[in-house]
Amino acid sequence: MLERAPDQLASWVDQKCRELSSSPEARRYARLRRDELVKKFYEELRPLSLFAQHCHSGRNDVYCQPNLNKRDNFDAVIRNCSTTPETILFIQFTSTTESYEESLRMEVLNEGGSVNALGKVKVKGTRVTGHTIEVENECVLHSEVVGKNLRLIKERAQEKAKREHSEQHVLVIVIDDYFAFTSDEDIATLKDFVEWVVISPKLDFKTLYLLGASGKTLLRFELPKYR
Repeated sequence: MLERAPDQLASWVDQKCRELSSSPEARRYARLRRDELVKKFYEELRPLSLFAQHCHSGRNDVYCQPNLNKRDNFDAVIRNCSTTPETILFIQFTSTTESYEESLRMEVLNEGGSVNALGKVKVKGTRVTGHTIEVENECVLHSEVVGKNLRLIKERAQEKAKREHSEQHVLVIVIDDYFAFTSDEDIATLKDFVEWVVISPKLDFKTLYLLGASGKTLLRFELPKYR
């Protein structure tokens, strides 16, 4: 895909978001993430745009480029031409908001027009043989939502710790700041958890970022391997 400056990328992503929400049919199509390019868009391109806006908004000497090669150990490149030589950053994305459970929740939303955003998801059968999905319509304690998302952050980091990267790599974990991490107290809990539980010498990255799915949150943590 083309290299774009951060603001150019943001305009392109915003346009695609509008297209993917332009009609009920388009929204149903986008929710399921069945198309590989749609999945790539929501899991990597939109996060790349949000990340670049946080770090490089307004810059014309910084360029962002998604990587469509699945075999590589990075999902995007940010090239900073303000330095000599230019600085290359390889970005690995992962997410706590994209999962099999959430894809099942989106199926229920498509079929019924509404779904509990936090209720437990139960499924019988498979997509191939046919399945029945039930989403509990019960209230969920905020502390439970926070706890679940903290565990997911730890799991995603542990998964990425299994591969070698380098000092030029950063890890960006997309987190839920719609329901889970919504207050200063939540953010303080999140920071403590990451610093005491998630950060490890096994994470072969220069930096860990937590990026809110809403685009409002970005937390940065320097990792011990390359300090």
